Amino acid sequence: MDKLKSIFELREMLRQLEKDIGFDDLSRTERDVLLAAHSLSDKPGDVISSEQIRHHNLLQSVAQATFYRAIGTLLGLGLLERAAQTKARSYVVRDDLVGGGFGKDFDIRGALRNRQNGSVASKKANGF
Repeated sequence: MDKLKSIFELREMLRQLEKDIGFDDLSRTERDVLLAAHSLSDKPGDVISSEQIRHHNLLQSVAQATFYRAIGTLLGLGLLERAAQTKARSYVVRDDLVGGGFGKDFDIRGALRNRQNGSVASKKANGF
């Protein structure tokens, strides 16, 4: 099997896995931020700083503004949470996403729909 075909098959498998858990509805940067944060979490409740996430190999080419937009989106979706009793820019990956795999009870597509509906509702409420 040639190398390009192997790469293609791996990409297709990855794309299908992402689709199965709803990651295909996240931007590439949002996926990479979540995956980087998850890889830095050894156990549920581990606190990760934005600097640790920012310096992960997956995110080296991402602009700072894009990175923080992705953090905000993931916080809004509930995939990341602000770490309790820590200074700003410290986060925790949802407990059910660390160790035991992606949480079966989490509906990422529903969270994205709610986010989109919320922005439309907030624009209407603010007269836009």
